[in-house]
Amino acid sequence: MINKLGPAPVRGPSPGAELTSQRAAVLEVVQHSAIPLTSSQVADGLGLHHNTAREHLDALVERDLICRTSSAPSGRGRPALRYSAAVQVEPNSSVREYSGLVAALATHIERTSEDPAEEALVAGVAWGVATAGQIKPLAHDGKAAIIAQLSSLGFQPKPDPVGEQIALMRCPLLDAAKRNPEIVCNVHLGLVRGMLEVIDSDDVSADLDAFAVPGACILHVQQDVDKASKRPATINREEATRR
Repeated sequence: MINKLGPAPVRGPSPGAELTSQRAAVLEVVQHSAIPLTSSQVADGLGLHHNTAREHLDALVERDLICRTSSAPSGRGRPALRYSAAVQVEPNSSVREYSGLVAALATHIERTSEDPAEEALVAGVAWGVATAGQIKPLAHDGKAAIIAQLSSLGFQPKPDPVGEQIALMRCPLLDAAKRNPEIVCNVHLGLVRGMLEVIDSDDVSADLDAFAVPGACILHVQQDVDKASKRPATINREEATRR
């Protein structure tokens, strides 16, 4: 059912969450679909009773998180109702306000910097260095340390067991990343590189393909390299700014 590229917002049944886990799942199905969905399609995709799916969809419409439209008439009976994502991505008001602040700072950097991507990388590296103290026990394994820290930050990393890729299934700043992908995505890449600097993983290199595959961004962590990569994140800009 996932059609759009890139990660999902950070949500779940944590204390203070504004959506139940099931309702958040319904919202994400609609947001990730490239076409409007019927309640039956949502129900089948999540294994829910059709009445339950319709109840969640109607509640999300009331909160202006999704839109409801009627299909074109065809034959007898009422046209089917279809649901599509509203412009707003994040339903949690506190996360939305924090993301708005980040987006404002990112816009300022884009307007004033001669090299916004490089400045974002530098800021991300500083963030990674500042947080790396929490992962010292895993310093013998750079990739494991990165996965542990990204998990704690809400990225829901999913490593390829036989390769060098880590799929980032969620983004804690998805609203801001969609508005200013060059800044936010490079801050996240810098975060990883900053952690690697502190844990003395000189032979490990990190690169990021943002909004690269359905449901995730892809972090590439290469080990046993002669020189760490310095290039900025590769960003699918059309998909990043798509609503």
